Amino acid sequence: MSTQQELIEKIKTLPPEQVSEVSSFVERLARRERVRRMSQELYEQVSVFAENHNGTELVLDSALEAAGIESLLKATKDDKW
Repeated sequence: MSTQQELIEKIKTLPPEQVSEVSSFVERLARRERVRRMSQELYEQVSVFAENHNGTELVLDSALEAAGIESLLKATKDDKW
């Protein structure tokens, strides 16, 4: 029996209120993975943009870039997933 099948069998033995807790937990895990994947995609896109536009007027001002990084770090830290 696979790990997924074992987990499903265990969930089937739980009372409804605990199944609801399991569902909420799984939703949080899925959300965390979506955020991680979106963050990685954004990082890759920004990296490509930076490589393609380095030295042009399209490059961000260093203070603006620092503020953006600080904001992202704060949002990640404050997100309770």
